[in-house]
Amino acid sequence: MLETSAESEGQPCRLPGDLLSMLCSFLEHSDLPSFALVDKLHNEICTPILYRTVRLLYRSAVESCLRTLAADPETLSFGRDLAALVQDFFLSEHWRADGGSGPANIQDTRELLLASLERMTNVRTVRCKEPLTGLGILGPLLATPHPNLKSLDMRMCILETPDLTLTELEERLSDADLPLPQLTAFTVRIDHLPTPEVTSFLHHLIASRADAIDHLGLVTANSNFVGAVIPSLALLPVLQHLEVATSQLVVPGFGHMTTVKSLTVRDLVSHFSHLPNIPDIHWPMLESLACPLRIVPFLLPGHTSARRPISTLRLNFVSYEQDYGDASIDYSPRWTDILAAIRCVGRSAVPLKHLHLQAQPDHLKRFAQMLPYIPKLETLVVALTESPTQSSLMALGKAFIARLPYLHTLLFSDVLRKFYRRNAAFLFARDLDMQRRCLAEYSRHSSALRRVAFTTELEWEKGNDGVWYPSRLPRKGRPDIEENDFWVGSDYSDDSDASERGYHDDDDSEDYEERDEDDPDEIDFAAEAVHWVS
Repeated sequence: MLETSAESEGQPCRLPGDLLSMLCSFLEHSDLPSFALVDKLHNEICTPILYRTVRLLYRSAVESCLRTLAADPETLSFGRDLAALVQDFFLSEHWRADGGSGPANIQDTRELLLASLERMTNVRTVRCKEPLTGLGILGPLLATPHPNLKSLDMRMCILETPDLTLTELEERLSDADLPLPQLTAFTVRIDHLPTPEVTSFLHHLIASRADAIDHLGLVTANSNFVGAVIPSLALLPVLQHLEVATSQLVVPGFGHMTTVKSLTVRDLVSHFSHLPNIPDIHWPMLESLACPLRIVPFLLPGHTSARRPISTLRLNFVSYEQDYGDASIDYSPRWTDILAAIRCVGRSAVPLKHLHLQAQPDHLKRFAQMLPYIPKLETLVVALTESPTQSSLMALGKAFIARLPYLHTLLFSDVLRKFYRRNAAFLFARDLDMQRRCLAEYSRHSSALRRVAFTTELEWEKGNDGVWYPSRLPRKGRPDIEENDFWVGSDYSDDSDASERGYHDDDDSEDYEERDEDDPDEIDFAAEAVHWVS
């Protein structure tokens, strides 16, 4: 019910707080700053939602947001500790790639990062691939209790003595009040040879949560590292997902773990011409494999009767997320290599149901060559290196989708373009009419298909009424155009120009309204909420 007392006094009526809170929970993340600037009530409701999940992908957002999170609460609007509102924190490893500040400012940003993490006392998930010295982000996370932290994904670089010494950190781990009492997922990538002290410390950290860790990643080129950190794998009774480098695939005793169902293999030493043979009895319960193309034959060999039950294959670590995802940024695959890896799935003990791969647009016309090996496929995720043509996407309906009766999810990702530029996307990413034409063609050939995406900017879901609905409206403005996009544009129908296809050449490409620069309170809060939203 609307409040009417204010209306009778000549003021506009307002929604009650609980209803307003419910409405704000359905807003796009980029819309929250504008609502937060309306008044104090909107601010109090929108700010916790805005900071609940912090995803920092680009330089401008990283620097603005971390400066705000690290600031003294007394210097911010309403005196709130914004860092304490963060529940999920993600910092992309590519944030520095879009140009800008130099090494001095990068060091300042790293210091702000460490200060912010120490005060994120309610954080549940931290993914931070920024290469930091010393113990990286472990120092601030162990300096103060983080009772809700369940998942930590981090990276260590050149090892130097951190401000908080290893001895002090190990003492914290031995305290009765463990700083990370809920930790169940831990992944660390070490770029340089770890010292004995760091190895010992990580051993203590993992041992302190050994009975609860179900996701563990230890990625380094040193083949002896894993054995030193985990001398007895029996200490990890519930481990289900393991992430290692190629050099650790044959660590004695490693592959005997029957609890491991998901394996990610990072190829840190790409100049290896071959891998040692993996014993047939290793990884007997493996269901999901993420790895470079060349690793697949070693885990799905043709010379053994002991077959692993792999039903999910993520080639080159491809994954799909709205506005983001993952893929091998420094690799452009050849079709012969892709097909060679796909042929190996016939050696699995079960049919392949979920396939993620990285491809070039020209490969789409060859997708039918995969059909003999994926008859039961349910999910296909494709990270393309460049924009595909409309004709190549349309042709998939009859040549490929029609022959996959179980396929219900088809997602094309433009993450390889978005790593470096926020507004980069496929040429047609905001052209709903073009995407609807493709969906109509796919529906002619498949009744099973329910979820489709042609870009990471939005997805389509088929309703019970048979109509395709977008997950959200496209962003304003057109995507950044690259030179190799012009040949793609020529593939569209000749009876419509760029404006009719949804490419409006306007300057209003921001996700929020302009603020009144004369209002100091607005400017103050803008620094807290608006500038960093990606």
